Amino acid sequence: MVSRVTSPWALRIAVIGLALSAVPRVSAAALAQQAQQAQQAQKPARDTSAESETGEGEPGPESADIIPETAGSPSDGPPPMKKKPPDGLLPVTELSRLAYSPRDNPRALLYGNHLLVVGQSGFVEGHDAATGTFTWKLGLPGEKLFDPVVFEAGPLVSGVTGEFTVVLSEPSGHILLVDGLTGEIVSETRLAFELALPPIRGPEDIVFLASPSGDIVAYDVGKGVVVFQTATGERPHAIAHAGSIVVVSGASQTLTALELPQGRIRWTFRGRAGFYAAAAFDSLAARVYIGDDTGEFYCLDATEGSVKFRWSTGAAIRNAALVEGERIYLASYANTLFAFNARSGDEHWRANLPGRPATGPMRVRERLLVATFDGILIEINPQRGQPGKRYTAPSEIVFAPSFFLATPSPEERAAETQQEASRDTDEPASPVEAEDGDGLDPAIFGPAELTVEPADADTSVEVSTVPELEAPEDAAPEEPAWFERSRIAMALRSGEVLLLSHNASQPTPANDRSRDGEPLGDVEDPASKGEGPPSGSDVPF
Repeated sequence: MVSRVTSPWALRIAVIGLALSAVPRVSAAALAQQAQQAQQAQKPARDTSAESETGEGEPGPESADIIPETAGSPSDGPPPMKKKPPDGLLPVTELSRLAYSPRDNPRALLYGNHLLVVGQSGFVEGHDAATGTFTWKLGLPGEKLFDPVVFEAGPLVSGVTGEFTVVLSEPSGHILLVDGLTGEIVSETRLAFELALPPIRGPEDIVFLASPSGDIVAYDVGKGVVVFQTATGERPHAIAHAGSIVVVSGASQTLTALELPQGRIRWTFRGRAGFYAAAAFDSLAARVYIGDDTGEFYCLDATEGSVKFRWSTGAAIRNAALVEGERIYLASYANTLFAFNARSGDEHWRANLPGRPATGPMRVRERLLVATFDGILIEINPQRGQPGKRYTAPSEIVFAPSFFLATPSPEERAAETQQEASRDTDEPASPVEAEDGDGLDPAIFGPAELTVEPADADTSVEVSTVPELEAPEDAAPEEPAWFERSRIAMALRSGEVLLLSHNASQPTPANDRSRDGEPLGDVEDPASKGEGPPSGSDVPF
């Protein structure tokens, strides 16, 4: 009498025992057959694109011998991406470190594959942004220079630009147009008034200039003429432009909006203290977002200057906010990053920063990036405010870092899309998800049916030798991925300029301690705990 096996575990043990007991009696022919079946199973499916053109089930004119594409064979589509794009910009690696005197107070400007360094002692240098190699130098002794501004730029192709022009300016009113590739002076002019700020790029060939007395001048660089000049009555700290409006941040308490193209005053608004940050706008330039030096953050109607909502952050706001659809991200000198609703002013979350922010938040793919004067770069998740990767420079920084954020070309974007699609379809199914639910992996226990020879059968197996693989030739250096073309230039208090690049292969250190070994503050999300002030729309004006 034969008893039935009813327990699932007993059934598994029986199958395993049968497999193990049958292994010594498997014939060479059976093994060869199984090897052939496994080889056939590993072959990719035949391309049926030609069949779809000639008819169902009928091979096309070139489909008789279809060779699977290998890594070295040509492809009609874009090449597959070899590296996955990062969520943000970190981790980074140091490309070069340029040494200057601390008295020079160097400032940096990145554009494509070019780095410009401006010193307050009156020099401008050009460097290769990939290596830091020196390319040219322009001496302008006698006066300090404002930050350089890219005026006219050629197209960027894979992070490389063929030409671009930079505006250099001095407080005396001396303005120069300089070729960014060679350092040659294209044109220069001396204005009849002094300057309080570096030029701000406007529409077409217009740049906006500001005098220490508060005059705002629209200057046509191409024609060399003044388009308009409007007095605001306060020394300006910043100028911002969007659509048909120019917003001037006054040093005392006044925010002034000018109407383009005439330059007449549209409205003025008085805050509780001076405005140091530049204004930010929504996508339609219908709302103005700005903070003052007491930490009050305002949303104003761009047409008439009326208050939509306001919020007290508790410390000075000296960097522009980032507006993205229905979200606003703002960094204050309370070492805090805020996320607000752009329409109502409701707070979504707040996060502690590891130092005083030197920049406002900027978007890098799926992360927010903020730089602090302590020399720390930190990434924040924009959804809930959780901290991400961080980088700590060798010393503190003096000015806001310069960033060049690369974007993929159409071919690189197509390859990235192809890689994401193949990653979604190529994931193997788990063995426990099989229909019978037995959880046995065929790769371990072999096929379900085994051919068992009698005990007296010949069980010798002919072993075939595998030919040795030839050593591969030295491969050409791999081209950097598009996201590895991003650059950061940090001017350190020591006088050095640090040139950094994204490095996907470099492990990210914890960086949870400052240079003197003290722990850095963790980024929190008190909004998720119900903490923080009430809704911004409920705060009285």
